[in-house]
Amino acid sequence: MNYRWSEILSAESYAAAGTKVIDIDLMDPITRISILMKLTNNGSVPTDHPAKVLKKLEVVDGSDVLMSLSGIDLQALNFYANGMQGYQNLIYLNNVMAVIQFDLYFGRFLYDPDYAFDSSKFKNPQLKITHDLSLGGSTPDAMEMRVRADVFDGKSISPAAFLMAKELMSYTLVASANQYIDLPTDFPVRMLMLLSRAAAKAPYEQFNQIKLTEEQDKKVILEGYTSDFQKVIEGNYPLWLDLIYGACSAAGVDHFITPTFDAYPMLNSEGAVQAIGQGAFTNGGTKTIKGTGAGNFLGTFVGRCPHGSLPIPMGNINDPSDWWDVTNLANARMKITAGASCDTTAAMQIITQQARSY
Repeated sequence: MNYRWSEILSAESYAAAGTKVIDIDLMDPITRISILMKLTNNGSVPTDHPAKVLKKLEVVDGSDVLMSLSGIDLQALNFYANGMQGYQNLIYLNNVMAVIQFDLYFGRFLYDPDYAFDSSKFKNPQLKITHDLSLGGSTPDAMEMRVRADVFDGKSISPAAFLMAKELMSYTLVASANQYIDLPTDFPVRMLMLLSRAAAKAPYEQFNQIKLTEEQDKKVILEGYTSDFQKVIEGNYPLWLDLIYGACSAAGVDHFITPTFDAYPMLNSEGAVQAIGQGAFTNGGTKTIKGTGAGNFLGTFVGRCPHGSLPIPMGNINDPSDWWDVTNLANARMKITAGASCDTTAAMQIITQQARSY
């Protein structure tokens, strides 16, 4: 076979927060690493989105950080940069598992022969998984985690680079204020992604305007309102689909979903509850689910902008010659203007994806 599925961490159980460090000693190039988490809920009152359990996923080589993303960063970036919605089942019921998988791609697509992670190019590459099961699901009291890698086996490749993704910056929004961010100029940029996951706000309400420039604003690459970019850029992508299963009541129970804009539900009651529906329609990642009485529901949410994100692809993201080559620039900068009524409790994050050559 040309490819192989290698388990690099068999199932382990956790009852507390921690960091798992795994040596990456596979000799074959890796196209993807996947982390599967199963959270056993200890109640039916949602804590937060299960993706919050993955606080940080890093690939390091000594002090050199090659990858660094949170769970919500990773889910959103995969959707835009690789066209993949990783597996998840949003279950918020007592003694039932919420299941979520995080996929870390090193190429433009699965089994990309030109972009892959070659551990032989580094001295001591390691995977660091920082987790806290109290942060997502419904107050889980147990978690099972396993890690696997998709690798090239019979097919011999010589990748010249891999796609390196990092959370470049995270800061607190101030209503209507401007923030200037100096972007890295060490490797070509394939994609930038902005993210601000608020309970009841869409991306355009969090970061209202964006400007991307070269050489101290000498050349403007992109400038405009986020509300327009949500249609022109994000509208090029398919809708995100959530599967959700939880408890409802006449007063309403808050649940956490992935899409934060144009998120529409299709919900069904389970058992004695005769009618089920969403409370007042709002943007953001929190939805109040109501029923004619106490009971359970199951269904879907379909919408846009997972976790309050917006992609900025650099041309054709499958054509390296199209990517933003910042290596010859003295300065690349982004200006973000916050919304007038932004939720300041939701962090503003900037994620970069670059082609790092060996």
